[in-house]
Amino acid sequence: MKSHKPYLIVLMSFLFLIPGVSVQSQSVTMEGLINEMTNLERLTRFPDESYKTVQFSSYDRRSTSPYEPGWFANSDGFGGEPIPGFKKVLEEPGEDGIGKYLICDVQRPGVIVRLWSARINGNISVYLDDMEEPVFEGKAEDFFWRTFQALSGKEPQESYQNSLRQYDAFYLPIPFSERCRIEWEGDLEKLHFYHIQMRLYNQDVRVETFSPDDLDEFKQSLDKTRRLFLHPDKEWNYEGSEIISASEHLPSHATRNLITLKGEKAIERFEVKLTADKMKQALRQGILNIYFDGASVPQVQAPIGDFFGTAHGIDPYSSLPFTVKPDGSMICRFVMPFREKVRVEVDNLSDQGLTVSTSLRLKEYEWEEGESMHLRAHWRADHSLTSSGENPFDIPYVLGSGKGRLVGASAFIMNPARVPTSWGNWWGEGDEKIFIDGEETPSTFGTGSEDYFNYSWSSRAIFDHAFCGQPRNDGPGNRGFVTNYRYQVLDDVPFENRIDFYMELLSHSEVPGFFYGRIAYLYAFPHFKDDHREISEQDVKMPELPGWNQAEAGFGAAGSIFYEAENLAEDPSMISPEEGYIWTKGEYMLWKSNKKGEGLRLNIPVVKDTTVNIALTAAHSPHSGNISVQVNGKELKFGNQSMVDLYQEHAVVSRNHVSQSVELEEGLHELVIENREEGANEIGIDFIWVKY
Repeated sequence: MKSHKPYLIVLMSFLFLIPGVSVQSQSVTMEGLINEMTNLERLTRFPDESYKTVQFSSYDRRSTSPYEPGWFANSDGFGGEPIPGFKKVLEEPGEDGIGKYLICDVQRPGVIVRLWSARINGNISVYLDDMEEPVFEGKAEDFFWRTFQALSGKEPQESYQNSLRQYDAFYLPIPFSERCRIEWEGDLEKLHFYHIQMRLYNQDVRVETFSPDDLDEFKQSLDKTRRLFLHPDKEWNYEGSEIISASEHLPSHATRNLITLKGEKAIERFEVKLTADKMKQALRQGILNIYFDGASVPQVQAPIGDFFGTAHGIDPYSSLPFTVKPDGSMICRFVMPFREKVRVEVDNLSDQGLTVSTSLRLKEYEWEEGESMHLRAHWRADHSLTSSGENPFDIPYVLGSGKGRLVGASAFIMNPARVPTSWGNWWGEGDEKIFIDGEETPSTFGTGSEDYFNYSWSSRAIFDHAFCGQPRNDGPGNRGFVTNYRYQVLDDVPFENRIDFYMELLSHSEVPGFFYGRIAYLYAFPHFKDDHREISEQDVKMPELPGWNQAEAGFGAAGSIFYEAENLAEDPSMISPEEGYIWTKGEYMLWKSNKKGEGLRLNIPVVKDTTVNIALTAAHSPHSGNISVQVNGKELKFGNQSMVDLYQEHAVVSRNHVSQSVELEEGLHELVIENREEGANEIGIDFIWVKY
């Protein structure tokens, strides 16, 4: 269904010449939307084409109000929901269990801006406007995870798939001028998680409906977006901007003004690097304050590290708005406009001196009253929470009144759970809930904290994408310090007078001593007021991950017996202890092998004749590589692989590796860990468990 775009443009130009005829100056087009995906300056102005961002999802339909039963219900796509997670049942399930369900039927102009699924069976049909034939009809997973291919009918370039699919979310705008109807056909007893996020425009906004031909016609714009997504530091164009630098040393508990600028400008790139003896403390206890246009309270107030999306140390990542480099350089590309003045200040709330070096790029910017907005980023944190599955509660990210748009969020977690597996130490079972303009039910209601951050199944992976990432996850599972981010550029959430953004805290097991820090990033007009309070020394005290003497059996580790690896080595002279707060008893066994094929022998006790799984909780590090594991001379398989890769760029983390089942008799068994790398390989094992 190809639109006649050249004729439409000519017609619109002609209508502007007719007295008394008023039409909007632009249509919302596929090309324009693709360009919006990397246009951060657009976010500084309230949208000309008024829209509301909504999310259709498989959230538990028993959740209707905080003061009604079911507000924290969690049956949201696993199968067997008491109420189907859809707008409507179109056809009841037949004998084969297959039914048909309505996801949405929107009858106004709009754009699909984000798709996400953890896994979904069945088929999806997508109808736009008055099309008799769907623009897509086929496997639901193809629509959510291979959207470009599903809509074009062609194999995409690998780089498109790698850039537009960001973990389990896919970003490709799909505009429609009048209507969008999406139906799902599948088995409710099987997995069917979904998010479909949309902009819904006012009826008078002209939107050009998507055509598969658009993917070829606007290839140049897609290529530019792809390059910026994959290499933002390399591809960003700062032509014409002015560079201003400053450096200040701050004694303990001192405040320093870094930069004051006057005029009508915008900061388009803001870089900071800290120097201190104790960097973790400097990143959390050095407080960034940015005051725009003479404000008495800073519009930006956050620990320096947290503002840039890194906490409890430097965790390198690259996204569209932020980059953290391995050398500690931290970069923000969210545009920060000001009408008359900006002042950048740092408070040092730590017990040490620190040096702050900053560089910013300043560009021309025309401030427009009633349209231009200031960046807002207020950090908040709660210490000593108790997270549990029995008593969940809503954590506020931002509660505010006024006009603006939400453009993202970051979470900074310390999870001291003692269960060693994700099934048992997962902290983010709770849903995001974003209320806009006094809604009774949130127009964004999610299905899990990791789903908001675009991943799924409590993934332990360290990853980064243009719009989402998990640059920190100590492990094992999701224990320790964890950082998640999501930046909402295409899927920003405008609000006219009110925003209330919560995330449920709902975990698998009861976990006292839980720490939860977070930032919501907004643009807002000067009259905007939120629930922020000034950051205190108590707020930024360093959370300490408590030691654990031994992993506790339960959940994913149920039926297991655990053994400290250093106690099992046949030749203790081959190993040495390596200290660290994430390991049981504060250390793990380190074996430094210098030759491929070398083996480390351990003796593993088995308490009865049975079938077991052998699991290793191992260190992944920049100095580690592939190993294999044999028991009694027989190679174990982990998943379908015989080798285990212990490499992790930039960090040392703890990860579980559970073997396929093996039959063993009661008694001691020889377990050999073999170096499979050419040359040096650092192999660290915290503990070994036999899972009965």
